Amino acid sequence: MGHGRPTVTIIGGGFSGISALYRCRKLGFDARILERGDDFGGVWYWNRYPGARVDSEWPFYQLNIPEAYESWTFSERFPDHNELRRYIYHLDKVLNLRKDTIFNAKVIKATFDAAAAEWTVSTASGLCISSKYLILATGLLHKEYVPDLPGLTTYKGRVEHSASYPQDLILQGRKVAVVGSGATAVQIVQSAAKDTAVAGSLTVLMRPTEQEREARFEELWQRGAFNFLLAGYIDIAASPEANRAIYDFWARKVRERITDPFKRDIMAPLEPVYPFGTKRPPLEADYYECLDMDHVEIVPLEKNPIKNFVDNGVILQDDTHRQLDVVILATGFDSFTGSLTQLGLKSKDGTDLDEVWSGGVRTHLGMFVNGFPNAFIIYGPQAPTAFSNGPTILECQADLVAETMARMEKEGICSIEATLQAEDDWGKATDATVQGTLMNETNSWWNGGNIPGKKIQTLVFNVGISRYEEICRGKLATWEGFDVSKKTGARLA
Repeated sequence: MGHGRPTVTIIGGGFSGISALYRCRKLGFDARILERGDDFGGVWYWNRYPGARVDSEWPFYQLNIPEAYESWTFSERFPDHNELRRYIYHLDKVLNLRKDTIFNAKVIKATFDAAAAEWTVSTASGLCISSKYLILATGLLHKEYVPDLPGLTTYKGRVEHSASYPQDLILQGRKVAVVGSGATAVQIVQSAAKDTAVAGSLTVLMRPTEQEREARFEELWQRGAFNFLLAGYIDIAASPEANRAIYDFWARKVRERITDPFKRDIMAPLEPVYPFGTKRPPLEADYYECLDMDHVEIVPLEKNPIKNFVDNGVILQDDTHRQLDVVILATGFDSFTGSLTQLGLKSKDGTDLDEVWSGGVRTHLGMFVNGFPNAFIIYGPQAPTAFSNGPTILECQADLVAETMARMEKEGICSIEATLQAEDDWGKATDATVQGTLMNETNSWWNGGNIPGKKIQTLVFNVGISRYEEICRGKLATWEGFDVSKKTGARLA
């Protein structure tokens, strides 16, 4: 395939990149995707650990592309990673995405030429592509986070991160440790507990998790999915008393499923560790029953931390030793920002985005950054992203981006760039969306609190997709918060 010179360069071949390409094509843009992997899928290309599946229900977790959804039906309520890759293959087959995609293209640098008003993107293989517009469709959960685990380099067994899980890893009959307690760990444990049930063992190294009214809670509990958290009483997000009521209901339900009293008090303590719902609650099917198995051990690291890894296992603070064959790191990601700051993305003044954001994330509308003209973020920080259905919000942003570029072409606009004042205002507006709630009382990947040294700040614009889109369209209609240039050096009033 000839690479040509596209008008739009899209970094990332997951749902965001596919959606952006589809919309660019519809509006007549010549666009090209650069994808680090050797196929489409994004998070579903890289995450292939046993038990990996989406926790948003079908039919919501799919792209709103008639050519594709009219000829596709998922077989499960919560599709697993294999079926999601088959769905993405279906998208490619129907839309012929491959003809506008370059695979194995790891981006290492992107610079803006102010005189030419264009971006040049460079890859590790030496490929360079220049275009007027740059869409950053790198997703929320891409850059792996590996905590500083003392002595891990001396351990001679296998160490694998969930985001790069090898397909040849067999757990049957082996001594396995899972480090973590988030959504990924929950899915891995449910599979690994069964795989190690015969002649094996599973050690879970985790930090602590978390009349009419009762009837309502029971109804939502039986519905499953996220109904228990999202469809209940609105005051659970703001009222400590209401939050405690829903926690007590949840804890009672979970404690009924665990027979081991030690494990029961770790997994569903009578006193909540943090306000319910202020960390992302993972969906599970039989997680607590798996933890209750005799060959599964829970090590609460807040009471018995890791002292150091040794060649054949791990030694805990109480000097007890756990022999291990495999260590699986379900330790999450540098969410929201990590996928963007690792690109070598330079501002028009040559400053790396990593440095620009060293004091915290700054955006306008969650899509534009001062110093980076004609660059658009899809599914990133300071937008509804993590508090909404992924495909729905990323398609909303892809629409806004594509329509903005089309308007620029129609009006002869050379570049648009967010102002510093607009970033200040949007940061304050983002913070305001969680004021009066319990969200600020807990550190999580929602606010950067899972990464040591990262600034803790509100990273989700928590107003819902409809209101967010309304705000964005209003500001874009008048270019509020933007410097707009019709030609190099000339700005519109």
